[in-house]
Parts: sequence; structure tokens; C-alpha cells
Amino acid sequence: MAEDQVAWAELHGFGADARRAVVAAEDAARELGHHRIGTEHLLLGVLEDPDADATRILSDAGASRASVWAKVREANPPDAGEALDPPAGTPRAARALGRSERFARRRHGGQVAPEDLVIGVLDVEGTAGQVLRSLGVDVDAVRAALDGDPSVSLSAGDDGRGGDQVTPMCPSCASALSGLASRSLPSMGGAEVVVHCCPACGAVLGTS
Repeated sequence: MAEDQVAWAELHGFGADARRAVVAAEDAARELGHHRIGTEHLLLGVLEDPDADATRILSDAGASRASVWAKVREANPPDAGEALDPPAGTPRAARALGRSERFARRRHGGQVAPEDLVIGVLDVEGTAGQVLRSLGVDVDAVRAALDGDPSVSLSAGDDGRGGDQVTPMCPSCASALSGLASRSLPSMGGAEVVVHCCPACGAVLGTS
């Protein structure tokens, strides 16, 4: 198993709310007829809790539970053949779980919360990110809001779509971020990592 992965049954660093989100992700995969749990199911699992800050942030950005369910169903038809019970997690989803633990340690030093779980999901650039972008969600602004950046405001318009009042700012130089400068760098494993930077000061604001 890769260093940043978490075995599906070994959620030692996860809080109760995040554990419930993972269980809800399993239920979502079953209901959709999918044999494996991907990042899109983890996203659906978080959205099952209407009281979570992560759910509020995603909904404000235009990703309601109903809209994400519809997009996931549209993107992934039911799998053929006999399903495992419980469904197996994909390697990308396992990486998302592992990274959420790292983000939790960095952000607040405690157990993984739903917000950390969504940040981990967005960090691995899986189907969840594609679903959010298809809904018109500014994924970088959502990530910053989940990370507690006070300079980011998310507000949905009358049609329930987000982005009308998203005003991300660079935390290093306070410049408005209308876009990010990106460049590819080789990683230790040989694959390329895309680094996203502030175009004004060059501060690294994320990777994918």
C-alpha cells in the first residue's frame, strides 16, 4: 500500500462524523449499483450529513446532495456482474482517506472531520472533482473555504448554482485570484505533479 493510502477498514484517525461519511459512501455505492467506492461516493457520503460544515460549503458553491447524486448517476451507470459486500474502495479513494489524515494533522491536529475528508478527495483529482466542475463549482475556492481561509466567500445564486460571489485571495500576498499559474513537476515515483501557484507572488497554493 502506498504511503499516503489508508486501508478501508482502518480508519483509526477518523472522527465519528467522518466515519459515518465513509459508511454512507458504501451505502451510496450499493444504491447506485457500483462495485467499488470512488471519490464520488465519498463526496456523496459527506453530503448525507446536512449539518456538516462541509455540506454547507459545498451547497453554497452549487453542489447540493441532489445535484451531485444526479451527476454521479449520469456519469457512472450501474456495474455489471456480482458486487462485493461491502464494496471495495478504489486506490484513488484510499489515497483520499490517507491525505485527509495528513490534512487533519496540519489543520487542527485532531481526528479527521468531514471537511478534511473533502479536502483529501479534492486533492487526488478523481471523479468527485469532475462532478463538481460539471456543476459549475469553483473547486479551488471550495478547497480554500474548507481549509478555513477567511478571504473566501461562497454564495449560491437564485438558481442554486455557486460562483456568483466567490472571491478567493492569495493568503501570501492578498492578491485577488482570478486564476492560478500551473506547472508540472516530476515526482519521486516518476509521475508528474501539477503545482498551482499564485500568479502574483508565486506562492504554492495546491497540487494535483
